Amino acid sequence: MMLTAIALSFAVQIAGCLPVSGDVIRAGDLAKAMPAFAAVAADTRVGYAPAPGATRTFDPADLDREARRLGITLGEARKVCFQWPLSVPSPERFRQAIEEALNTPEARIEIVETSRQPVPPGPLVFSRSSLRPPASGDGTPVQWRGHIEYGKNRRFQVWARVRVTASISRVVTTEPIRAGERIAPDQVRLQSFEGFPFGDPSASRLEQVVGQALRRPLTAGVPIPAHLLEKPLEVERADVVNVRVRNGAAVILAEGVAEAGGRRGDTIPVRNATSGSTFHAKISGPKQVTLTLAGK
Repeated sequence: MMLTAIALSFAVQIAGCLPVSGDVIRAGDLAKAMPAFAAVAADTRVGYAPAPGATRTFDPADLDREARRLGITLGEARKVCFQWPLSVPSPERFRQAIEEALNTPEARIEIVETSRQPVPPGPLVFSRSSLRPPASGDGTPVQWRGHIEYGKNRRFQVWARVRVTASISRVVTTEPIRAGERIAPDQVRLQSFEGFPFGDPSASRLEQVVGQALRRPLTAGVPIPAHLLEKPLEVERADVVNVRVRNGAAVILAEGVAEAGGRRGDTIPVRNATSGSTFHAKISGPKQVTLTLAGK
């Protein structure tokens, strides 16, 4: 159950409660207030620990019952309470956790605001996978959710509003480029800008783009999404192709007309330019196909 910051702050002010550091309270914990419990093994379990911000109280009747169960003589019992020690993480602690999660020295980080509720002791953790880019794509602060790891695999939620920017390079078109067209060096350029450094789908290097083709056309002056890039066709429909016919050890060279496009390794229909008959051959290079006669 998530408690409000006001309730947690009130819980911190309760005096006289012993601190807990795990999911259960053990005899060793009770022995700090009632020495008689030191007569049994310190790790003997006596009850569940409270949630952060709440208290677990053992009344004298509870303690008498536990003492009888454990076979010890308690004497005069008094009320004993337990609670998690809570504190508000410092800005420095938030920054350290955020920098560790980003692991990007060139990124500029501005922490605009952080959650202020007291938290139990434990590592403060942020995950880069949970950091979402701003909807506007600029340097607008975004809320990043993290957590405190405490107890046994338990988490206490925290958050920070952060602005994360860096110098980013992306490849943009200098002119319209058609789908399937091999991209030439003068059709693209690198563009640098300040923005959110993660999750940009654009290609970031010229060598990533030049010589490739687009799955769909793009206009001039737009970034090139990396997922739109593919190897260009080595043979296009209606291309005149060199045909290498393998017949055992013999190789015959001829010409044909491609009736479909494809890339190296694809099998396409090819029309004999002389007879008009059609056969299927495998693309072996730019405007080259190979036909291996069956059984040879």
